[in-house]
Amino acid sequence: MSKSDPTPSQIQEALAYAEQEVRRSLMASLAAMLGESSLQAQTASQLAKPDDLLWFQQEFNPSEIGCLFLGFSKASAVQVGHKLLAASGLEREGDDTALGTLKEVLAQVGGALATSFSARVKKTVSAGTLVEKEPESPSANNIAIQVNSSGKDLAVVVVHFMPQLIHSLIESAMATERSPAIVPSSAPTASNTRNLELLLDVEMPVSVSFGRAQLPLKDVIKLTAGSIVELDRAVSEPVEIIVNNAVIAHGEVVVVEGNFGVRITQIMSKQDRLRSLG
Repeated sequence: MSKSDPTPSQIQEALAYAEQEVRRSLMASLAAMLGESSLQAQTASQLAKPDDLLWFQQEFNPSEIGCLFLGFSKASAVQVGHKLLAASGLEREGDDTALGTLKEVLAQVGGALATSFSARVKKTVSAGTLVEKEPESPSANNIAIQVNSSGKDLAVVVVHFMPQLIHSLIESAMATERSPAIVPSSAPTASNTRNLELLLDVEMPVSVSFGRAQLPLKDVIKLTAGSIVELDRAVSEPVEIIVNNAVIAHGEVVVVEGNFGVRITQIMSKQDRLRSLG
């Protein structure tokens, strides 16, 4: 074993930490969206074969941190999505919208994990894209989390940790052991304050949508300089403010010192954000 090779105990510690953070983040996101405080989660036997699961890959930035995969049976994923929609009064949506709603919650889980990993590795980590993708070796490095709602089974989430992610968590722990952080006795030690500071430098893309249009390919080919494309929004209607591919507010266009700007007029509610999926 080389000096840099992790020991079995270090691997177990990193896996336990990662599992704990996934469980905590998943429960917090589901509870917030469902409006329930009775959710429970525990390590469970894997109830579905890895080949039968619908997998979501959560990437992290910088890329050397690694990634993880979250797997659901298709029926379970749709069930959870519809339960999330029902909690917001949207009970007649299709399965595609239900899966989109589940992906929104999983994206929130990824954001919470990025915050936790930032504290662990002592540098800013942000959540990358969340895509439907199966791991190359779905049978390895898995743990299963059983989620219960009001005493009833809600879903089993299979989590697949990529070795690169576990190695990043181990390296940070080893570095901390070599150079323990010194915290002044007079400094505040509240974990939520520390986590908030880690987010202050995280950059997220913000864009404004004036409207959308769908054109047949034959019409797209005919577009030239001076062509006009009619959008699906009237001049008097507010524009959409989009953060990280999610519509979070509406506003009106203003001009500030010769530059375009947007005055926010409405922050979208949870129900509105769910209706915008699809």
